[in-house]
Amino acid sequence: MAIDLQQALATGIFLGLVYSLVALGFAVTFGVMRIANFAHGEFVMAGMYAMIFFNGVLGLPVVLAVLLTTAVVAMIGMVFERLTIEPIAAYSHYMQMIVTLGGLLILQQIAALLFGDAPMGLNLRYPALGLELGAAFISGTRVVAGVVALVAIAAVFVGLRYTYFGRAVRAVADNRVSAQLLGVKSRTVNSIAFGLGSGCAGLAGALVVPFLYADPFVGLALTVKSFVVVMIAGSRSIVRIMMAAIGLGLVESTSSIYVPLSLVPAVTYASLISALVVTMALQQRTGSRIGVGEKEVA
Repeated sequence: MAIDLQQALATGIFLGLVYSLVALGFAVTFGVMRIANFAHGEFVMAGMYAMIFFNGVLGLPVVLAVLLTTAVVAMIGMVFERLTIEPIAAYSHYMQMIVTLGGLLILQQIAALLFGDAPMGLNLRYPALGLELGAAFISGTRVVAGVVALVAIAAVFVGLRYTYFGRAVRAVADNRVSAQLLGVKSRTVNSIAFGLGSGCAGLAGALVVPFLYADPFVGLALTVKSFVVVMIAGSRSIVRIMMAAIGLGLVESTSSIYVPLSLVPAVTYASLISALVVTMALQQRTGSRIGVGEKEVA
């Protein structure tokens, strides 16, 4: 049991790093546009299918396939934002969230039409990159996924903190009207920020497809997890997002030791809901903004 627990903890940490990248993409969109994009997980799904196409079908090198996947999904996200969210920007947040839910269903059906309902995977192995942590062993694909996700998160942090675009994003997130008065084009910032968030999701999809099967409906669970992680951790701090996401990965991996695999999703969602309820209760008691309502990432 001790060996199993070590294996689960190590696996959970690397899985949590990928969850961090997915949640960060959600946080960028939510922090800038104040919209909970419930189609966010579908961009992870799009990244999985794109990686299968570029590497598995066209035979492109892995690095090039990952880069193309990230770029293509980012562009899909920008088109999605311009066609669905931007036209109803003046409407209520509830209307905008309903539109993203509709987008979720549309993207699912497009994926089912193009690729079918059968699960698809990508056979990638990096045996030389396998990592031993005590009694635990992390496969090369999971090591690559965790390391690349960590590098991508660091790059997003640096970009948001130290570049002109990052300052524009934080200005729009803090006060859209004031940013527009200072010459920031909020519409352009919205589009690029949505593309950035979608690109993070697409990259995560490219990283996980070697050990997680792609199907048209795989994104819904990731949307829920990202949403709750950001609601718990807030969209202001990348560190808190990573801590919450790694905690999610640890719960998901360790629960498989103690409960049947069919009950692991129930345990995971129960843990997320419990953490969210505690966060809300602390907010109400202290009057502080622990998670919900924060405006910027970095």
